[in-house]
Amino acid sequence: TRPDVTGRTLETDSTGAFRADGLPPGRWSVGFLHRAADEYGVAAPAREVMVGPDATSRIELALPPSWTLYRALC
Repeated sequence: TRPDVTGRTLETDSTGAFRADGLPPGRWSVGFLHRAADEYGVAAPAREVMVGPDATSRIELALPPSWTLYRALC
């Protein structure tokens, strides 16, 4: 969390990729919401990413493994 910057909401493209241009350098916490997971009370964990000045950072986000979803449902 950065007290000097408000959160952002981004949408993915058809391949699931997203961009957040113009972020100030520093550590960022990135997460996502998924309607199906939310319906079952399963949250995707947030990930930390370091953003450098004039650099591109890459982070991959995913739903929890299927066994986690199975445990949540059964």
